[in-house]
Amino acid sequence: MATASTRRSPTRSSLPAIRPQTGVVSQSEATLRLRAEPNVLSTQIGRIPWGDLLPILEQTRDGWYKVIWRGTVGWVASGFVKIIEGEVGVVPMR
Repeated sequence: MATASTRRSPTRSSLPAIRPQTGVVSQSEATLRLRAEPNVLSTQIGRIPWGDLLPILEQTRDGWYKVIWRGTVGWVASGFVKIIEGEVGVVPMR
């Protein structure tokens, strides 16, 4: 289990390479399931570690973000990420 002293924090130099067109980047606050569709019954297509940076491409009204993780596009529950750059209000709604 990671402690506060071993958790990664993004640096300004690490953000531009992954910045999406929306300009909104989040960071996972838990180990997350990356889903094919924005619901808990959808197929899991990845497992995102705590602290990874996730560019946000789209959002739903019921609390899901479409993100890119290691080249894979999928969905995560918004309650488990924090916005670290940009304003989520500019992200297109699905």
